[in-house]
Amino acid sequence: EVMAKMSPKKRGSVHGKMKRLQGNLDKHLHTITHMRRYLRTTVQTNVHHLSSQNDVILQNIEDYKVSLRRATVGFQSQFNLDQLEAQVKSHAQELETCLQQIRLAVRHFDTVKHAEKSEEEPILSLRDKVVSMIESLISQSLVMEEPPSVILKKDCKFGASLRLLVGGHFGIKMHLPEVSSCLVSHAQIADVVSGKVDAKSAAKSAGCGEILNGSNVMEHFSSSNAVKLFLKKLMLKKYQRASSADKAGEEMYCLCFTSKFTLHL
Repeated sequence: EVMAKMSPKKRGSVHGKMKRLQGNLDKHLHTITHMRRYLRTTVQTNVHHLSSQNDVILQNIEDYKVSLRRATVGFQSQFNLDQLEAQVKSHAQELETCLQQIRLAVRHFDTVKHAEKSEEEPILSLRDKVVSMIESLISQSLVMEEPPSVILKKDCKFGASLRLLVGGHFGIKMHLPEVSSCLVSHAQIADVVSGKVDAKSAAKSAGCGEILNGSNVMEHFSSSNAVKLFLKKLMLKKYQRASSADKAGEEMYCLCFTSKFTLHL
């Protein structure tokens, strides 16, 4: 109605402005769409690379743990724990950076309401995948620095030095993990390591024994960004012998440490 009251000259001027404005909007929309696709492709490439790298890192950690278990029966470990920790921390930094990129992408999609669901869902799926990698990396990165130097007997006091290989990444220094220890039978250790059986449940069902003074919160060392725990007064109590031997090592029991942590990613 307003346009109808305008003179032909003014009406033509308004139509020209509207056409130029629509052209600019289409141009900006094309740029935003292109940027979204580029961002999604870049993040997908990074996540794919990090996923492959994560598998390698987890396998290296598991190989170290196996070598440590073999060291208890006389085999020499060939692993350099400091090098493994540096490798894990470097990977953790890359995961943190990738997660920040994804957060920026999600924020961009939330800010520009034009985003279609089909464009947003892949980014959210990638975010969940990175979070899952972070959780698995942290849960697997708790290791002993060396096996106990004594044969475990009832009432025997010994110590253990533990290290969280991811260090203070992912806000760990703000929410330090709580570590607990227990004794499980050799037959159960494969299921415990694979996560099929909870370590505490396995220890309770097997009735292998009880570890005193085996729970504490890990400590963050800011100078090296390391997270460690030194348990100095561990003691084997209520040890249940399955044979006439009184040494836990002769019955192939395993000292198992587990961590409980909270993440706010």
